[in-house]
Amino acid sequence: MKYQAVPLGELCSVSTGMPATRARAVVDDVPPRHVRMLQPRALHRGRIIDDELSDDAVYRVKDEFFMREGDVVLKLATPYDCALIDAAHAGVLATSFAVIARKKENAPIDMGYLALFLGSRQGNQKLASLSRGGALSMLTRRAIAEFPVVLPPLETQEHLARLSEALRARCDEYRTLVALDEELLDSLFVKTVWGE
Repeated sequence: MKYQAVPLGELCSVSTGMPATRARAVVDDVPPRHVRMLQPRALHRGRIIDDELSDDAVYRVKDEFFMREGDVVLKLATPYDCALIDAAHAGVLATSFAVIARKKENAPIDMGYLALFLGSRQGNQKLASLSRGGALSMLTRRAIAEFPVVLPPLETQEHLARLSEALRARCDEYRTLVALDEELLDSLFVKTVWGE
C-alpha cells in the first residue's frame, strides 16, 4: 500500500442513527417536532434521494442524530451506500440502519474523499468482509470505527473528492436529460398513435 491507513474512528466520531420507533414514541408534555427522516431507500449511489425521505413527527431526539453538512452517512447493510451530507440535507434525522461519520477537529481527512473511499467498489468489498450475520449481513459501529482508511496527502484527497462530485453532478444531469427524452418520446408516441 502506497499510503498510511488510519482507523476511521481516529479521524471521525462514528455513531449509529436513532431507532425510528424510539424517535416517533410519543412523550407526554413534549410537542412533536416535524422532521425529514432518512430511510434506507433514500440513500442511493452516493446521493440522498429527496423523494424517499419521510416526513415524521418525533419527540425526544438528541441533536447528534441529525446530520450536519460535511458528515458522511453509511448504510449498515448491503449495498453499503454512503453520501456526503450537503447543506440541503443538514438536519435530516439519521435512523439506526446507518452510521454518521463526523470529522474530528484537525483530522487529516477530506470528508468528500471519505465518502468516495467508502463508496468505492474496493471499499464496499472491504466493508463486506467485516459484516456479520446470516441472511442479512450487517456492519457494526465498532467495525466501522476500526475500518482502515487509506490517507493520501490532503491535496490529493481534495482533488479526488472534487472529481467525484463533478462526476456525480454530470450523472444527475444525464438522468434529468434521459427523463426529459422519455417524456418527449411518450408525448410524441401518444400524439402520433392515439391522436391525443
